Amino acid sequence: AVAQCVVAVLAALCLSPVLAGAQHASTCSDEASALIEQVRAAVARYENVEEAIAQGYRRVGHDFPAMGEHWISLREAAHDQFDPARPQILLYMNAQGKRRLVGTAFTAIQDPGEPMPGPRFLHGAWHEHSGTLDDELFAADHSSNAAPDRMRVLVLHAWTRWVVPGYEFA
Repeated sequence: AVAQCVVAVLAALCLSPVLAGAQHASTCSDEASALIEQVRAAVARYENVEEAIAQGYRRVGHDFPAMGEHWISLREAAHDQFDPARPQILLYMNAQGKRRLVGTAFTAIQDPGEPMPGPRFLHGAWHEHSGTLDDELFAADHSSNAAPDRMRVLVLHAWTRWVVPGYEFA
């Protein structure tokens, strides 16, 4: 149930604080709920992309459909530890002519045999990027490139807001 909570609330779209709160109470552990709030608090200061730029985040790639713009901080990526207050990637989407912060992604470089990062209840929510750039950019499912026997890059997306034309849910 906790892994489902992480997928449904942390790694998927949070439709509203009320809905998210109700879902937390019914299916999430206190630990998961606290983590979600830590992530939201940590990224609130990046609502304005100028603050993200001032803190060293730089846009990589395009505005990917359903994934938004990815802004990475190499300083945070070099930190290479899961810390909800220090996201390595910020996610923005353009809605009604305005760039909106919609979440984060956390990264970890994992050597063979190394334990999964972060709290145990998150272990099933990470996905890996270990293929070529073309493989990764156009993959519908990253599991086809899984490589637990070699170094790999793990990613955990944390969506904190859902934006669709004409509507915004936080």
